[in-house]
Amino acid sequence: MSRYARYIESRGVFSRVCAEVEGEDFSLSKRLENFLSAFSGQDKPLFKLCQASSYTDRLIHLLRVHKRLEGSCHARAIAVTSNGIESLAAQFFGVEPEPDTRAKLMKSLGQAYRKAKHSEDDVPIDLDAEIRLVFRKLVRSLPSAFKEQAQHLAEKPASGQYLHFLFQENVTDFYNPMGEISKAEAIASIEDNDALLEFFGGNPVTRIADCINEINPDKATIPLRQVHEAAVFAGITAAQVGKINVLALEGNPGIGKTTAVMKFLKQQTQGFLFCISVREL
Repeated sequence: MSRYARYIESRGVFSRVCAEVEGEDFSLSKRLENFLSAFSGQDKPLFKLCQASSYTDRLIHLLRVHKRLEGSCHARAIAVTSNGIESLAAQFFGVEPEPDTRAKLMKSLGQAYRKAKHSEDDVPIDLDAEIRLVFRKLVRSLPSAFKEQAQHLAEKPASGQYLHFLFQENVTDFYNPMGEISKAEAIASIEDNDALLEFFGGNPVTRIADCINEINPDKATIPLRQVHEAAVFAGITAAQVGKINVLALEGNPGIGKTTAVMKFLKQQTQGFLFCISVREL
């Protein structure tokens, strides 16, 4: 068991699909069903669990049709592969819809298996066709800039051969966080309004400008990332003792929000409680 646990932890995130359901509906989405064929190798636990769920669901249906099963029953689908054992247990009541969420999930997995195209003994030609089908669906879902660059890959060597490619996209109207700007330009861009005046208890331009000069005292220019750092330093420094102070940092990944806060806290000689909430839009 410990060996199997280590193996599970070492597997890629896209080959491990788990579900814990209780009191809520759960089923495979149509998009995931469309890609089920990508998991159709003989040693793929997800596909084998779908296969076992289909057999279990159909067996229960057959028993009820022939009057060999009445009332509720407990069933378990077990998938045994070279990667270990996966299972799913559920209680079937013989009504539609089934009250047990796991029974609904088992039916959904079984339906996905029956709708999927199955290759006979992993025939290379069939497998190659499935790979190309998944590839075309992935290309259609890419952003337009990447989609145009990916089209030519369909003419590349067949599966099993090495293939190297590089996608590039030019992004406009964005600044490089490590790009240098003049200190004068950075200070001139600082807003001056009543809310900031109240928060800082003084001129916000002066407070942030002082931090800019402290962080980079010997140059006329400063990286944009350090301008952000100076604004964070000035904001935290202006926090009032004995009150709840909320500092919201908004911006693209990589501009130094968390790094600036951590750098400020490392300079403190007194203890502190640091709570961070991250929200991505």
